[in-house]
Amino acid sequence: MEKYIEIAFKKGYKRLIKNSFSKTIDVEFGIADDGRMAICLKASHGWIDWLINLVALPNAMGAHSGYYKEWDLCRDKFFKMIKETPDLKKAAEQNGVIIAGRSKGGAEALIIGVSLVLQLQYEVEVGGVDPANAGTRKYIEFAEKIIGKNRIH
Repeated sequence: MEKYIEIAFKKGYKRLIKNSFSKTIDVEFGIADDGRMAICLKASHGWIDWLINLVALPNAMGAHSGYYKEWDLCRDKFFKMIKETPDLKKAAEQNGVIIAGRSKGGAEALIIGVSLVLQLQYEVEVGGVDPANAGTRKYIEFAEKIIGKNRIH
């Protein structure tokens, strides 16, 4: 089984933190069996998630405006949590990051993965299991350029 599929289904990593950012981005942070920081993003599970799913118009970058807006609202808290958790920070800096999710979580994984590369300079692998649409073709090509086409599944 591909590692990102294990992560998306909450397997193959030791969970350290479970958090809900703004009650819209539900995430588990941990250390994968291979030493990378693992981030598992949950699929849609509540009415607020379904509302965000419907805001599918692309923003100026071409990203799904609903998912991107939610990410933008919690980005600083998300990064602060990583930076202030020594085991997560060490794993990410030494071994990289694997971020995965199902449905809505798969789309969020791509948007967050781009930020992890651009802002924290982490090596990132992104996986989505039946992911929702993260954005336009323009945005996907941008993400492939930033993360690496062969590191997005």
